[in-house]
Amino acid sequence: MRVLKNKNIIFPSEETSSLILKILQKYGLGETTDEVIKKIYSNQISSSAIIAFVVKKMAIGEINASEAIEKIKNDLTLPLKKAEEIVNELESQVVPLGKERGSVFEKKQNEEIEKAEVLKKPPPKKESLSNIYREPIE
Repeated sequence: MRVLKNKNIIFPSEETSSLILKILQKYGLGETTDEVIKKIYSNQISSSAIIAFVVKKMAIGEINASEAIEKIKNDLTLPLKKAEEIVNELESQVVPLGKERGSVFEKKQNEEIEKAEVLKKPPPKKESLSNIYREPIE
């Protein structure tokens, strides 16, 4: 598994969330919007939030697969086999989508720096040419 060095990681929001939801539904852990809202109001954490947390920790290398399995097993009260299957799917499908924040915005940031440097440069000096259409001042 590839570990990202930068702790500022982003995941494509729609793609990542739909994959996580698909995996949760596959294992019977899918939640409706109403269920998620009820959990929020009762200070509980939704299954998708737990999975998203685990995915991020795996991507930055703070936890390995066995720790992720243990966390999912305990937090979602699942059998070990089911937790292992979920982590395997997360490792193969979701974690690779994570990108270091710097690499995503690096090109745009470099372009902005170049523009700023161009603006800082003084304009080129114009050579003073005598204007043949003007009368000399005496």
